[in-house]
Amino acid sequence: MSSADYKEVRMISRGKFCLALLAFALGGCASLTSPPEEIQQVQILRDKLFDPRGEVLVVAHRGCWENAPENSIKALDDCIELGVPVVEVDVRRTADGVLVAMHDESIDRTTTGSGRVSELRYGEIALFHLKEGAGGSLSTSTDQRVPKLEEILLRASGRVLINIDAKAEIYDDIIRELRSLDLLDHAILKAEVDLSNVSSFYESRLFDDVIFMPKFTEGDQSLSDFALAIERFRPVAVELKFSSESFIREGAVDLAEMGTRIWVNTLSESPEKSAGHTDALALRDPDGHWGHLITLGASIIQTDHPRVLLEFLSSNRLISISGRPQHLSGTQFACARSPRVLQGDDRRTGLRAGCPSFLAATGSGAGVGISENCIGVCGSSSPIMPGDVK
Repeated sequence: MSSADYKEVRMISRGKFCLALLAFALGGCASLTSPPEEIQQVQILRDKLFDPRGEVLVVAHRGCWENAPENSIKALDDCIELGVPVVEVDVRRTADGVLVAMHDESIDRTTTGSGRVSELRYGEIALFHLKEGAGGSLSTSTDQRVPKLEEILLRASGRVLINIDAKAEIYDDIIRELRSLDLLDHAILKAEVDLSNVSSFYESRLFDDVIFMPKFTEGDQSLSDFALAIERFRPVAVELKFSSESFIREGAVDLAEMGTRIWVNTLSESPEKSAGHTDALALRDPDGHWGHLITLGASIIQTDHPRVLLEFLSSNRLISISGRPQHLSGTQFACARSPRVLQGDDRRTGLRAGCPSFLAATGSGAGVGISENCIGVCGSSSPIMPGDVK
């Protein structure tokens, strides 16, 4: 289906004009009483994303490439089949202005060809096959080709949200593509932001029509200061890159109070982005790494192992953070705003006699919990529901 055909179908599905066949048969227009299933699915995913105390969300880094090439149509299809809510796709622009899914500056690692993306026309890139998995000299070729961003978006439509990681200053082109396909509501765009450019970034209004997520890297500026700087913009999430846990502990509560989620990356190739809590370690000890990041405040996790992370989150060890009980085995929670370490038997926090002390506010919070809806869990003891908190 061409993009022009898709736009027409999507407009029909949204009820912007009458179905041609129905108009021919009945001689008039019929109103649609409920949105199509594809629109409902996307809205469900958006509602989950915009719920700051909602369930922990999984992001598949470059798609689900366990049995597919990274950044490929098959990697996207496998994510959709798996039920991943957000798929990350890297995007570059070819010499003739076509937006394609490609992480590296060159196509050498991931395809059977070679050359820089910016110096090749799309027709040239399309001649080559993608290699399996993450590619490399030892990987075999597949029947998959480098997809255009347009193809990715059309395939994702109504099924999954797409996090577009622009590998150059091509935001205008990306937003133009999204708008032409009527898929602005499917995309999450992100860019590096700090205290020096946060106001100008938002005031440019470039990202007004899409979900925009600032990226903030540990450095001289504190997370709490950054949270204060973005408070009036209230982004749905902030992607944090940090080598020390003290960085996220210091400002996680500030982000929680404004209803902003924390996105972390547990990619094994970049341990410096999540204080060493990588997928490689989490595969052996999910509680100690994915679970630990959740206790620090993370509620969106980007991973190269989405299947395993989904299984972990859906297991009895963790129930989604959405006004329902949550439980990480062997982990203690505290109210985000609690000013002190609590001990003993305290119904307000869910502590039971004999349980270890909960962590104070500067330690960890109950996911992204708010004080008036705080849930405490100690070991395997029964959690306190928000309605029980006095």
